[in-house]
Amino acid sequence: MAPFRLRIDGVTFRDPHNREVTLRGINVAGDTKYPAYPDVPSHELEHFFDGDKASFVDRPFSVADAHTHFSRLRRWGFNTIRYVYTWEALEHAGPGKYDEDFIDHTIQLLRIAKDYGFYIFMDPHQDVWSRFTGGSGAPMWTLYACGFDPRKLHNNQAAIVQNTWEEPVKFPKMCWATNYQRLACQTMMTLFFAGKDFAPKCVIDGKNIQDWLQDHFIGSTKHLAQRIHDAGDLEHDVVIGYESINEPNRGYVGHEDLSKLPEWQKLRKLTTPTAWQAMLTGSGRTCEVDTWAFGSLGPYKSGTQLVDPKGESAWLDPAEWDDSTYGWKRADSWKLGECIWAQHGVWDPSTDELKQPKYFTKDPKTGDELDQEYWTDHWFMHYYRAHRTAIRSIMPEAIMFMQSAPFEIPPTIKGTKDDDPNMVFASHFYDGITLIMKKWNRLWNVDVLGILRGRYSSPAFAIKIGETAIRNCFRDQLGEIIREGKEYMGVHPTIYTEIGIPYDMDEKKAYETGDYSSQIAAVDANFYAVEGSKAQGLTWWVYTASNTHFWGDNWNGEDLSIYCKEDRALPSSSYSRQAIGGASSSKLSLDPSSPSYSESQSERSAPVSPENLQKTLSVNEMTQPVTPSMSAADGAPGFRAAEAYVRPSPVYSFGTVSNYGFDLKNCTFTLSLTSPSSTPQDTPTEVFLPAFHFPQSETKVEVTGGKWMIEVLEEAEGAEQQVFKWWHGEGEQSVTIKGLKRKGGAAEGKEQEEGYMDAYWQMGRNCSVIPLHPLHLFLIHFLPPSTDTMNQDGAFDTYWREPSSDTSQLETIQNAVHANLNPRISNDIRQQALQHLEAVKHQPDAPHYGFMLADDWKQSEAVRYYGLQLIEYAIRYRWTEYSAEQTLQLRQWVKFLAGSMREQDPLFIRNKVAQLWAEVAKRCWGDEWVDMDALLVTLWDKPISEKGAANKLLVLTVLETLSEDIINGEDAVAGLRLDVLGACLNDIMVPEGLHREFLVQQQQQQNGHGHNRTADGIRCGEVGWLMRTCDFFTNCVKQMRVSGDPEFVRTMSASAVKTLQSLRPTMQWINLKGTVEANAIDCLMLPFYTDNVELQLAATEVLYVLLGRPHGQHWHDSWISQMQQMLQQDRINLLRQTFERAQIQPGEDEQKYTLQKKLSDVLSLLGDAVAQHPDLVLQTNNDASAFFDLLLLVLQHKSLHVSIPVLHSWTKLMAAHNSAIVDVVIKALGVLIQTCSTRMLRYESVSEDSEDETVQFLFDDFDTMPERHAFLGNYRRYCVTVIQTIARTRPLEALSHVLGQMQEMLETGPYTGGRGFDSASYTKTSLPTLQFEAQYQVVYNTLKGYSMWLADVSTLAPEDEVHARAEAEKVSATQSLQQWCYNVINTHSDDPEVAAQVLQTLVATLRTIKPAPDFVLHIVQHLLTMRLYDDPAHATFSEAVKQFEGLRVLELQKLAITFANELLEVYNELEPRIGVLLQKHNDDSRLVWGYKAFLFMIVHRAAGVNHDVRLARLQQMLEPVYEAWQDQAFSASLSSLQTFCERVDLAGLEQFYKAHGFDRVADWTSQQLDEAGQARQASIKAKSDALPLRMTKAMLAATTEKLKPDSDEFDTACALWGGVIPVILPNLLHLLRHAQAFHNMENWSQLPEEMQMVVRRTLQDRFWQSGISSESKDEFYARISGSKNSYEGFASVVRGTTRGIREQGYHLLYFMTRFEEQFYGIPDIAQPLADALFTDAGSLSANHLHSVINLATGLVSKCPPHYRGRFLPPVLTRFFNAMDTKISSDWEAIGQAQQQNAEDETLGDEMRLESVLRALTFSMVSFVPFLLEFDSHAPATKRNGDQVSDIVLADPAVLEPLMLFCTHALRMRDTRCCTTICRTFRSLVPIFHSDAAPSPQVREFISTEVLKACITSLNEPYFADMQKDLAALIAQILLLYAPKTPTPREVLLSLPDVSQAKVDKTLGRICKQPVPSDRMLRSLVLDLLEGVRGISIHEAGKIAAPPAKKAPKSTVQQRYMEVEQRPAIMNGEEDGLDGVAGLFGGG
Repeated sequence: MAPFRLRIDGVTFRDPHNREVTLRGINVAGDTKYPAYPDVPSHELEHFFDGDKASFVDRPFSVADAHTHFSRLRRWGFNTIRYVYTWEALEHAGPGKYDEDFIDHTIQLLRIAKDYGFYIFMDPHQDVWSRFTGGSGAPMWTLYACGFDPRKLHNNQAAIVQNTWEEPVKFPKMCWATNYQRLACQTMMTLFFAGKDFAPKCVIDGKNIQDWLQDHFIGSTKHLAQRIHDAGDLEHDVVIGYESINEPNRGYVGHEDLSKLPEWQKLRKLTTPTAWQAMLTGSGRTCEVDTWAFGSLGPYKSGTQLVDPKGESAWLDPAEWDDSTYGWKRADSWKLGECIWAQHGVWDPSTDELKQPKYFTKDPKTGDELDQEYWTDHWFMHYYRAHRTAIRSIMPEAIMFMQSAPFEIPPTIKGTKDDDPNMVFASHFYDGITLIMKKWNRLWNVDVLGILRGRYSSPAFAIKIGETAIRNCFRDQLGEIIREGKEYMGVHPTIYTEIGIPYDMDEKKAYETGDYSSQIAAVDANFYAVEGSKAQGLTWWVYTASNTHFWGDNWNGEDLSIYCKEDRALPSSSYSRQAIGGASSSKLSLDPSSPSYSESQSERSAPVSPENLQKTLSVNEMTQPVTPSMSAADGAPGFRAAEAYVRPSPVYSFGTVSNYGFDLKNCTFTLSLTSPSSTPQDTPTEVFLPAFHFPQSETKVEVTGGKWMIEVLEEAEGAEQQVFKWWHGEGEQSVTIKGLKRKGGAAEGKEQEEGYMDAYWQMGRNCSVIPLHPLHLFLIHFLPPSTDTMNQDGAFDTYWREPSSDTSQLETIQNAVHANLNPRISNDIRQQALQHLEAVKHQPDAPHYGFMLADDWKQSEAVRYYGLQLIEYAIRYRWTEYSAEQTLQLRQWVKFLAGSMREQDPLFIRNKVAQLWAEVAKRCWGDEWVDMDALLVTLWDKPISEKGAANKLLVLTVLETLSEDIINGEDAVAGLRLDVLGACLNDIMVPEGLHREFLVQQQQQQNGHGHNRTADGIRCGEVGWLMRTCDFFTNCVKQMRVSGDPEFVRTMSASAVKTLQSLRPTMQWINLKGTVEANAIDCLMLPFYTDNVELQLAATEVLYVLLGRPHGQHWHDSWISQMQQMLQQDRINLLRQTFERAQIQPGEDEQKYTLQKKLSDVLSLLGDAVAQHPDLVLQTNNDASAFFDLLLLVLQHKSLHVSIPVLHSWTKLMAAHNSAIVDVVIKALGVLIQTCSTRMLRYESVSEDSEDETVQFLFDDFDTMPERHAFLGNYRRYCVTVIQTIARTRPLEALSHVLGQMQEMLETGPYTGGRGFDSASYTKTSLPTLQFEAQYQVVYNTLKGYSMWLADVSTLAPEDEVHARAEAEKVSATQSLQQWCYNVINTHSDDPEVAAQVLQTLVATLRTIKPAPDFVLHIVQHLLTMRLYDDPAHATFSEAVKQFEGLRVLELQKLAITFANELLEVYNELEPRIGVLLQKHNDDSRLVWGYKAFLFMIVHRAAGVNHDVRLARLQQMLEPVYEAWQDQAFSASLSSLQTFCERVDLAGLEQFYKAHGFDRVADWTSQQLDEAGQARQASIKAKSDALPLRMTKAMLAATTEKLKPDSDEFDTACALWGGVIPVILPNLLHLLRHAQAFHNMENWSQLPEEMQMVVRRTLQDRFWQSGISSESKDEFYARISGSKNSYEGFASVVRGTTRGIREQGYHLLYFMTRFEEQFYGIPDIAQPLADALFTDAGSLSANHLHSVINLATGLVSKCPPHYRGRFLPPVLTRFFNAMDTKISSDWEAIGQAQQQNAEDETLGDEMRLESVLRALTFSMVSFVPFLLEFDSHAPATKRNGDQVSDIVLADPAVLEPLMLFCTHALRMRDTRCCTTICRTFRSLVPIFHSDAAPSPQVREFISTEVLKACITSLNEPYFADMQKDLAALIAQILLLYAPKTPTPREVLLSLPDVSQAKVDKTLGRICKQPVPSDRMLRSLVLDLLEGVRGISIHEAGKIAAPPAKKAPKSTVQQRYMEVEQRPAIMNGEEDGLDGVAGLFGGG
């Protein structure tokens, strides 16, 4: 036959005759997923692990059988094949070993397929990575390569594999896809796509595992492509292209929290571990894992299951595995036998602690937040490009079928180079309801895609009722996928390369009856959807030659093949060899009867009512009679729904298809198309017309015109096809073909009353429906599961006694527990079991049954654990309902359980018993339970030889829990009995001596009648638990060192670590006298004599807690004693040895590195102690130098993270002036200044690839750029303190050292063209530039320190003995500095950044030393003549030059203020020089007015000038400003927003946007402006610069800079500006109002929607924020500077224009406030000012509103007291209303976005906006206490007259919006803000306790709205860490207001499950006298609101280790990583030029 060639034309395929080709294809074949020899389907274990020897020859079928299969497929109308093969088939024997036999076989089959005219594209198929991880695809050796042992993935559930399932026939249906969330698959997918970023240590054969795997995978496909190419006759003729990879998966990338199930993990079935739990079980740990099942309404948590791998790890054991087997070489950085994620610091296998739960949330390279779309656009596209390059290198014109993750947003490549015109969007679609439930539900279904995309306010609205709605829903989902493809990828054809249905529906009923009605309906619905979606074709899943009714497709229980040899073939009907045809008028008389299955619109849909909908949800077997399909002939095999998939379809269409479809019910095919011309004779439109539906004698054709014929074509080997050919005219054409509409059974001669559609129209009422598709993970849980009614009584009627001999209840519980944990039990039974177990907890005898089960060692661990849960429920939730006898019984049971614990009992059971003990103790210890300590001692005293360490570990856990809950935490139960419990705990913990001292004190206080708790049995024995614990620990360490038994040593080591863990919380509170008596320091130093790093870590943590206790007079001696013990030289030496032994290189031993960091923390505490008490170094009687040497050693560590705590301590030590340490500190100055100077470098700008160890440590320590920014900012701040202190202490030496270094760098560095400087490659972040900048910072801060020294010596009297020496040093320093300046000004630099820093250093030097006038003038002359030659061709360099010019002006202005008199003397020389500069920069108004301001300052500030002369000269300078603001035309141009826009050329933007197609361009940065666009851009800039704002700002700043009130200069300033301020203000306010209104989208509402979108995008800021943005400031500006002439650059100019107007306007207003009388005295100024500032403030983005808050702060601060009453209320009222509305609405919008798009959160724009909103909220929240506390902090001149707080609290107009904002802030999801507001409310609540107005009204508001907000926040887990603050505020409201108003009580009573009795009881205890303690008040509130409180700690499910007590980062480490974001609140201080600029932006 003629060669087929296929090309892509937009969204269509075309043949050589330009006919549109519709691809109607099939996947061949399902059994290619497993080998042929040996034949190992997924239910066979034998030979399964012989993966290296497998052969896939004869897959998909043998050459001999090929004709049979290809012929069959052609007869059925398929013209396309997705040829399925696996990586394993090509390369199973090992890396690079290709199976050429299989490739030969493949080429043979392709040649045969060519004979049948198929289009074929190759599919490198995979499912969940590999056969050995439960799916198909990769060879077995890939798992070995990645460190897995594929033979050991079963017990630890790293993968669920049918081959290794105990009973493969019972393998749960569709559970294979859960492997996508299990360890093996998630790890492999992560490594394959993103290994370089997340597993950098995994290097093999010199490549990262990502590159290694991809190279082999792509290489295998490339090899196959090469062989196909070399075959010579296959490319294009049959093989048209290649698919990228089947169903790619992101693995862990973007996983929000490894300890939680991610929201996007919709597939939850069987055991469903979190990623963290999977890592644990994969490493052999036991975990209790949630189990999930599918119910009728969705997935539900069915219980928990203990996954116990019995220690078997999924990772290769290096002792068993020969890593040279396959010939690879694994890097030394990759250790076999250990989880690779542990090796990368995700978790610590030594402690089983999750270190980095958010390891996969951010891109390690950029810090960007990760989600599915980010993964797709970055890592998937990286792979795709490599795959495409490989294929196209062989077949340049290959069509690439790109398949990203199904049901996810496709890659964003539209308009990029990846937008390949020869590419196809390949997507998948399955109906999850049908697939998972294996039933066809024709009554209702769900729009899954709509839910995923957030199109429904509630998922309930996504339910589609009725057959028509369901079918249309399918169609619409497919259409939407196509639309998304076009939106994100561009114009390409869309092919659904997988779509299918399960054939084993209804428990395989069709296989018994032959009735395939359900399957027919499902197939037809899916084909209808594809046809209606206008896709360019499909390849149906699947054709499997080996399919059987019993095993289906022989793969994981799937049965989706359209073919099964056990089913009958569809009759072809007898083809008439005589073609029929006719013209448009032909009318054929045809029998209307034909098979009837479906139609697109049906009026026969069964009505849906609640009754039959309920039946649909039933899980019972179908009982409704169903009329069999025509295939069902007395139980004979049916046609396997071929009636539906053998259907007509266009093949070639001359023109473009508009739509087509087949109405199966009415057997009618329709086709509409548009033809460019009449159809040529040889190339008609052709339609496949199956003879089964369209026998020639029974077919009726209607066409709009032309002629047609039906003929039978023979392809090859008898593969006949009936084809409709149509020759039509030009334009729109259509055809309708009606075939034989049969009645049921007609084909077999058994006429039925109903057709087939009528038959299955009645079925489906009992289908269980769940909107899930596991393959593609789009489970939607849209309705809550129903729960059975449970016994709510729970009170005990009698004392618990052993139940009757009937043990049926126990057996039922045991069976239910086992059923719940058994994955082989059916879902329904497991759900019933779970419901039963929950119901048992509420039964009266539940605790008794719990004890019987828990105490029975014969029970399984799971049953015993459930028994403990029954007891726990009784104690925690029913305790108060029980009688004394019953609580006593509970106590006895817990005691018995504790006593019966064994060493072999799992740790999670022992920990649970200890927890139960502590829960009982919190409720009754010290009252009715007095012998608890005696019981603990009894347990403790059991010898280790008898019970091992189990008893001691249990007691330690009890004591640890009690310390945490009673003293350190906020446990509500403990808080209610704090006085009793605290006293008891202290009694039993303290050592003997201290306890006796306490008893004496008690007796003295009670006049000899004290209560002796020891005598009463509270304390048992004399020793006390602190001493017992320390002694036990000492013994453990001793036994570790002397024992030779490795097992015993391990036991002792674990016991020692546990002992330290229990000591840690105790050390936070126990009296320090006790720790001294117990020799705690001696005890804690013991681990440092060992080499046990884990033990040393634990000891270091306890030391940190103990030494971190603050000094106090009550325990002064003890505190000093402990510090002295630690500072002993032998111990310092021991710590030094430990620190040095732990030394590592970056990326090595994480445990040792952690030890170094924690040792640094401890040493920092010792350093702080010495700084606080310098005498410590004398009292220690040791050489203090050893300690300081150790501090210096740690300071110089290459890791900044290790050194920063000690650096911080050095700043404190250097501030200590005690002679005891001064000499030692002085010796360290050289090392200190050298180290700190070196580390002033901006490491965040250094490349991550740097070999500098400091950089490597830094990038290892911090995952994100914001963390690095914050940390380095803090580090440099401490370095600055050290440098300044050294300069203050040793000025001459410091200056000489740092200035000499700077001069040497300047003279030898690559900063001139002659020494390597090149403007073309210039960047501010080059290492030489960064190094010079660091040295500049050192010099700058040295000068600051020298200034401090000058201030110090200025106080010396001449008679002081050091005065003369100080004066001599001052003269020497001045001479040295002057000489240095002379040297520097003669050294040129071409680097703008270096030149700028030299300039700043010169100015700083002048301002520091105040030299003689001639020297000042010499330096000024140099500054004026410094020249850098701009090169506009080099954008980055040119921008730096411009910045240098701006800096020069600013520095000159600083000199004008300092040296005005000196400069006035040479004014006549300066003025012409300035004139030259003005001429040079006349195009830059900023520089022009900056230089004019320089001259203005000199005239204004110089002394000795006649007042009138000065005033006249200054007025002359200001004349342009006066004239500009008085210009009538200017005023008229501000009359409206329209005229304002015209003034700055912003009018008519919409026309400009439309003309330039802004709405049609996706990437504005890539589209350059044409000449007209650039001209418009320049015009906007020029006209905005022409506004009088900049000149006025420059001159106002020059006037007011450092201006002192009551000075002559101030009087002159008032004379200059007093008259003009009233003239400026009206126009200025108009400008501000319009500049804000420009952002109000209501002013653009008249535009079309697409133009409004362009405007919104224009106004969307690109901004950078320190600590928030993921790139440095320099990188940000470098990026945006490159797009200045693009569309984005134009948008930037537009928004920059209005932003500049606003920011300059804010500056002007702030400067005006300094003229207090002239500004605030203007009548009625407040209201128009408030209107201008706040009317449209809500339209601005959050980052622009900081300036508004700063301005409001300034307006309040500067307002004179006598003007406050009239000025502040209007301003504050509008301010609070505007900000409250804006901030509240933005928080609401973010909340809605998170709910609608929970899967796609990114740190990109969305997260940055949230971060900025948080900062804005904090600034606004901070404004409230500033306002309320203003009077107490205001300067004396501001305290007379009206008080600000009185105005705010007394005026309802101000108070109401303030209170509303504060109330709303309680609900804003920012804990920092909420904390501040809680503190603010706690200061306000007492104010309104009185009865004077407006207190009663405010009190009611607080008692309702504020109280409700507090309770609501308390109810949310987000605010869990704020429970203390919220509870304190609630308690205060109840304490002060409940006695005055019933409102708080009514609010409490309105809460669910809060009884009146409990409310009244709680209020009574709160309001009693004396007032309870704060802790008691909080506990009462938390106890009352127990049922509505959020949960602070996520239960991760790990039960094999004790509860984690440590956060991933310690508190001290976290302190150095916090971004310092202080609100810009001013308290009346004056700011410098650069400081004021920072308040309102740089405009």
